[in-house]
Amino acid sequence: MGSQKYWQGLDLRCYRCSRCLLTFVLLCLPAWATTYYVDNCVVTGNDSNNGTAPGTPWLTIAHVNAHTFSAGDSVLFQGGCTWREQLSLQQSGSSGNPITIASYGTGQAIINGANVLTAWTHASASLYYAAEPSTSSLGGGSFQVFEDGTRLAQNTTSSASLQAGQWYLDTGNSYIWVYTVAGNSPAGHTMEISVRQDCISPIDYFVLQNLTVKNAAWSGVDVNNYWGALHSVTITGMTAQNNYIDGIAVYDSGSGYSISNVVVSGNTTSGNGSAGIDVWANVSTISPVSITGNTLHDDNWNSTVSAFGAIHVFGPNVSNLTIEHNLVYNAGSGLPSFKAYPNIYWTGSGIYIDTVGSNAVIAYNNLYNNNADGLVLEEVTGAAVYGNIAYNNGVAGFTLDRIGHTNLVYNNTSYGNSIGFQLWAPGNSTPGDLTNNQLINNIGVSNTVAALMAVDGGENDGTYGSGNIYTYNAFGAAATNFIEWGSSTYKSIYSAWETATGNCGTSGCSHSIQTAPTFTNAAGNNFTLASGSSAIDAGTNLGSTYEMGLNPSSSWPSSVSTLNQNSYGAGWEIGAFVLAPQVRPAPPTSLSATVH
Repeated sequence: MGSQKYWQGLDLRCYRCSRCLLTFVLLCLPAWATTYYVDNCVVTGNDSNNGTAPGTPWLTIAHVNAHTFSAGDSVLFQGGCTWREQLSLQQSGSSGNPITIASYGTGQAIINGANVLTAWTHASASLYYAAEPSTSSLGGGSFQVFEDGTRLAQNTTSSASLQAGQWYLDTGNSYIWVYTVAGNSPAGHTMEISVRQDCISPIDYFVLQNLTVKNAAWSGVDVNNYWGALHSVTITGMTAQNNYIDGIAVYDSGSGYSISNVVVSGNTTSGNGSAGIDVWANVSTISPVSITGNTLHDDNWNSTVSAFGAIHVFGPNVSNLTIEHNLVYNAGSGLPSFKAYPNIYWTGSGIYIDTVGSNAVIAYNNLYNNNADGLVLEEVTGAAVYGNIAYNNGVAGFTLDRIGHTNLVYNNTSYGNSIGFQLWAPGNSTPGDLTNNQLINNIGVSNTVAALMAVDGGENDGTYGSGNIYTYNAFGAAATNFIEWGSSTYKSIYSAWETATGNCGTSGCSHSIQTAPTFTNAAGNNFTLASGSSAIDAGTNLGSTYEMGLNPSSSWPSSVSTLNQNSYGAGWEIGAFVLAPQVRPAPPTSLSATVH
């Protein structure tokens, strides 16, 4: 089931002090580049200023949009200030000399896609209305209404049926109706409504960093190739929240122009209706793409515009994709749970990769409490999925769906999901859809439905699937239905599964760990291996290409590190983590003391 969507068209942060970010930017500028400053709340700017010093800043984004910049220039917005305008630069940088858009001073500058509504009329009881703003700048996006920064729920029935915390669009009279959370007058609150399609729409050879983009009717950052090829896209240290569609979108408009060298790193997204980070290429080429070290939470809540995952990548023309070190949780929050339907997923996965091209790597991500799956590969061939942790997700920790060939899924940890690992080809599949995928050295335990669900081809039925391998995994102690092998066959002991039609054929041939591995503190979501765990030294060596496992000291998203499996213990671990023995400091070789 391909994704559907309708479209119109280097972490450089210094976390201790934003001034060192500014210093870094300035030191990296070529000698001929100019830095421009924009300020509307600290040293209030003026568009008649030269804009080239913090003491003589510009005031408006409209002035920035109208200015002609040169390659290597920087546009810096005063941190803590808010602009209710759309930033749409008309110039591009060049190779090695991008145009940089960033914040300066303290905190992040905010570019807000919403305006404040103040002229409210009291209708009756707790119902109030205001004139609907112009839709000319929505660009196909949708209104959102916020009360003191919190999104209100849209009621699509009538103004009379409004309840606390809802709003209604009266198209016949061009009114926005609201019922505030407390049922009082909206005049006592900051009421905002999304009126701009995007917050930032950059062109070519650019760097975006250390800004907040929020409340847009479409996307916080909308990068697309409508006007020409894009050669360098770097988006880092951004905060993208409460945008109706995507937080950060890199989008192929179908123009035929390519997009290359995409880096999306160190960003934080939340509350975006579709994806927090979305890369979409159906016609043109987008390659390479690196999505690393981001934190995404509570995105992908709107099933009517959904990209199916907080991180979503779609299109056969996306290649050389790397998704690493990301922290993704609570995707699809507020949507109906799918736990009653274990082999059905929809909106609310942590990472959803759909029909991408070659050389996809999804590694060392932490995915939890997502409404659907931790990770979905739909119609993907030749991907490497390793070192990921997926726990407490509503459906599966890891799903390979429909067409999938030669994907290698190894050394992952799946805990407390409905299903540990799922391979299946749904009813609209064609023969040969699932072939030669390998699940090796994985942990899948404490699942509410099954450790492994291999159905409709995943079980090597000879029609939809064949050659899929499941070896050296830890699925825990055998129990009733702990493995579903085929659409109507449930296995309760390892030997029955191993000797089932399509499996390896003899008792013990899967080399499975038949006891649940012990973790340092699973209740506290610490899935590093405890000393003596059955997963230690129990895996198989997959060769030097795949030898790096997670360091137990890793924390997401910025402190993820790895260890070489071959340097610790007698063999490889099963699961995402390497057991690194604690080494006590050596005692001093000599002691001395001074007595006074």
